[in-house]
Amino acid sequence: MPNGYDYGEQRHGPHDYGDEPGTHDCKHECGCWMGPSRSGGPAGVDQFDECPGNPLPGMSLGNLAANTDFVITRRVRGILARMNTAEDRVRRTSKTKTKLAERIRELELENSNLMNTLYQIGRLLPPEAKRD
Repeated sequence: MPNGYDYGEQRHGPHDYGDEPGTHDCKHECGCWMGPSRSGGPAGVDQFDECPGNPLPGMSLGNLAANTDFVITRRVRGILARMNTAEDRVRRTSKTKTKLAERIRELELENSNLMNTLYQIGRLLPPEAKRD
């Protein structure tokens, strides 16, 4: 908490675009808008998530700019956390895949050796003992 804020705590409610069809601005005047096929708004603000113009009671940071900065920072930190989790999973999966690939190579070599042994045994059998 370098600036005294707990970014894990949700401080803002959702956007409000109304229920009428068509393109509408958020009623909280955050700069976001939503239409039937497109949406937009200030860079870094998710038009489907927390609205910086809609702080929960007692949670406003004083002005829209501070609230927007808080919402964007919270969103970026969440994205970074999910990315780090995904990277860790990839690393663990890669190690597991490498181990499995090595084991498959070992089993293929063992299978090849067994097949070669069976072939050699078959060559030693008399012709009447061999099956078709």
